[in-house]
Amino acid sequence: MSSRLHSRTLSPDPLYERQADSSDGLWQLLTVHPHAIEWASAGTHFPADWLAAELPAAIGSAPVTLEPGVSRELEFVVDYGCELEGALELHVTCGEAMTIRVNYGEVPWEARGWGLPSACHDQRPREACLELGGAGEHTFRCEEGGFRYVRFWMAEVSQPVTFQKLSVAARLFFDQRRGDFVCSDPVLQRLWQTAAYTARLCTRPDAFYDGIKRDRLGWYGDARITQATVDSVFSNPAPALAMLGTLPVNGWANGIPNYSFDAIAMLKQVILAHGLELPELPAIWERAKRFLNWVVGANLAQDGRLMRVEGMEYFFKIGFLDWAAMPMGGRFEELFCLQATWLECLRDAALCAQWLGDAIAEATFTNRANALARVLRECFRRSDGTYHHTLNQAVPLSEPWRVCLEDGLHYRKTYLEKAAYGPSGPSLHSVSRAVWAGLVKPQEYSAALEYGFFNTTLPPLITTYYHFYVQHARAYCGDGEGALAEWRRFFAPMFTVFDTTTFWEHFDPAETGMKRWTLHRYPRSYCHAWGSGFVPWTTRFILGLEATGPGWSTIRLHPVCAKYLPLKATVPTPRGSIAVCRHASDDLLYIVLPADTVVQGGIPAGIVVKHR
Repeated sequence: MSSRLHSRTLSPDPLYERQADSSDGLWQLLTVHPHAIEWASAGTHFPADWLAAELPAAIGSAPVTLEPGVSRELEFVVDYGCELEGALELHVTCGEAMTIRVNYGEVPWEARGWGLPSACHDQRPREACLELGGAGEHTFRCEEGGFRYVRFWMAEVSQPVTFQKLSVAARLFFDQRRGDFVCSDPVLQRLWQTAAYTARLCTRPDAFYDGIKRDRLGWYGDARITQATVDSVFSNPAPALAMLGTLPVNGWANGIPNYSFDAIAMLKQVILAHGLELPELPAIWERAKRFLNWVVGANLAQDGRLMRVEGMEYFFKIGFLDWAAMPMGGRFEELFCLQATWLECLRDAALCAQWLGDAIAEATFTNRANALARVLRECFRRSDGTYHHTLNQAVPLSEPWRVCLEDGLHYRKTYLEKAAYGPSGPSLHSVSRAVWAGLVKPQEYSAALEYGFFNTTLPPLITTYYHFYVQHARAYCGDGEGALAEWRRFFAPMFTVFDTTTFWEHFDPAETGMKRWTLHRYPRSYCHAWGSGFVPWTTRFILGLEATGPGWSTIRLHPVCAKYLPLKATVPTPRGSIAVCRHASDDLLYIVLPADTVVQGGIPAGIVVKHR
């Protein structure tokens, strides 16, 4: 199989409308052959067909013999056409002993060894040296991991070398796609399909990984977004249920309070997407309550705000929010985003309790949420209607964010030296978190837009992660078209300029040179599922669909953006799929619902609804 974009949908998924070679019951297994030669050193001679822009599958899977030039070196970089998780498999015939050095990369520069080597011990696969002890045939199966490009380098070669096999034994979770999106705009189309594939690659049967190269861990903050994407495309609750079943009950998940609160949002999402019949739910709910009781009993100030407890394990010793300048600095009690996420968590817990018939817990969490909301509005709300990011910026914004973390500057300045630079003012993070926590009233939406989302003086987002929260909140406040333009502005260069097939962890369109390809001391992740939030954003703001009851039993329909975009979409639910379409000749949005799905509220203008 030679992978590239699907001709109709622009999906980079090599199994889109294709069959896997086999399945082991959990994974879909496939063999991927080279797609193209990305680069070859002078003197490395390939057959003419191998130097084409795109290799036909028959060429990519055929043996190729390389003859060394006068330098006696062979060096080339193979592009497998899309990001993959798998193991490189080689079958090599040579006439002498030699060493093949193998380097991997998610981008060509990484495979060629440019920039600093990775300092992450969890990175997979790692570079390898394959020893061919003498003339004859040699077979290798290399370490499994995430990559798209592979560099092969051989020195002191005097005889031809034949690669009988130069393929990847790849694997993908999920048996089939249940949701899809096809539209007439190629940028939005590729945004959606790239997000869907990124989430698929990072999903395990028992976890959502942040990335398939590094760190290969189930970070709950990443998982919350990946889960929402997976529910929209593959509709499989198993990874979320497995992660929720291991949520710590007397400590912070991943050492990050915000990520721990995301676990409760994941529980809410499981119920909305899959209903109340899952047998794991009672035990997970009891575990969630134990965690929330621990938070209340050991981590709150007198007014209900979250506080830092000395001796507790925290990621980089801080209340992590995002990789950005603004979140660095401020005590826990003074960090609005942290407190707002705690408020959102309490509201989500109350809603889960209601659905699960736990009236005592519902009342407890509701009362605590209402009290905290009053405290946060009083402490953090500014006269312009936005919210301070922190009441006391302890680290100047001029400090690089990595220094604030790895050199301990944040903790030292905040808690030991007790530096005080005064209130920070708003950030895109604080404005969006106020919306998510329900602190921004409808009459305040225009102020949030004017002084928050339209404010070009606020520090920009640099991760693909937080666009989900910011663009959701911006659209929720009434500027869906502006939010859609931001999705396009930020993400489109990744594939229009850099030809990515998955979304990056961190991206700044203004960066140039090697700074673009590295993350401080190691290569960044170019397949990071926390960047996949455009898929659930599309469901809510382009398709106008919001699940409000367990298993999509009740929904709300909302006015949509991209009102004239021809599209066809399918959204999976336990009751059957929801079908949505808009024709090029008709600007109405047609929605077909399962027979027993109840629409709450009215039907917005421009939407036509029928039940099966």
